[in-house]
Amino acid sequence: MSKYDYLNSLSYGCVFFDDTTRHEEGWACESGGEPFRITGTKDLRSDVIWMTNLEHSLMFHHGISDNARLRKKNFLRIPVEKWLNWLA
Repeated sequence: MSKYDYLNSLSYGCVFFDDTTRHEEGWACESGGEPFRITGTKDLRSDVIWMTNLEHSLMFHHGISDNARLRKKNFLRIPVEKWLNWLA
């Protein structure tokens, strides 16, 4: 399996926390799926890479900056909210 096959086999999703300082309740959606409510990160599948609306400093402060499945809001160099404005 090449590294490109591995990348193509990954699942992606977006999660928007209602209150980014608490990173608990919010909305999530996996690629190709329907949005759903969450009560915390425990509700997120562990085999999905999640783009979030969390700043790196908050992720670091709460000890989740090294979580392999959560990505900070500007992981793609453009904040997730701006992507949504472009796609909407």
